[in-house]
Amino acid sequence: MAKVSIDLTEPPSLELFADPMVAAIVLSLFCDRRATDEFGRVGGGWWGDALTSDVGDRWGCERWTQNRRINTAETLRLEEDYDRAALQWLIDDGVVQRIEVRAFDAGNECMGLVIVLDGEIFELELNHGV
Repeated sequence: MAKVSIDLTEPPSLELFADPMVAAIVLSLFCDRRATDEFGRVGGGWWGDALTSDVGDRWGCERWTQNRRINTAETLRLEEDYDRAALQWLIDDGVVQRIEVRAFDAGNECMGLVIVLDGEIFELELNHGV
C-alpha cells in the first residue's frame, strides 16, 4: 500500500512523482478539468481539451469546482465521483481494469482518499489548510 500525504497549501514535492502510478493519480486528480455550469457555460481547466477530436477525452478532475467545501457526506460523495471520472482514462487506455475510490473525513481540514487500482491500494491524505 502506498501512503501519500499532500499539503494543498504548498507546491507539490517532486518525490510524489517517483512512483509512476502515484504520479498518474496525482496528476489526474489535481489538474483542473474544464467544467460546465448549470447554464452550459464552460470554464476553467485544461484548455487543451478544446482541441481534442474525441469529445469524451478530457483531462483532469472537477474537484476544483467545490472550492474548499466542508467534508460533509455529500461533498465526500461528489469527490468520489469526480475522482473516479478523473481516473477513468486508466481503464480506457488499458492501464488498469478496475478502479475503486473512497473519500473520508480525516479531520483537521484533511480529506482522506483510498484509491484501489486492480487491487493495489493507494491512500492519500489531503491537507486543505485554512
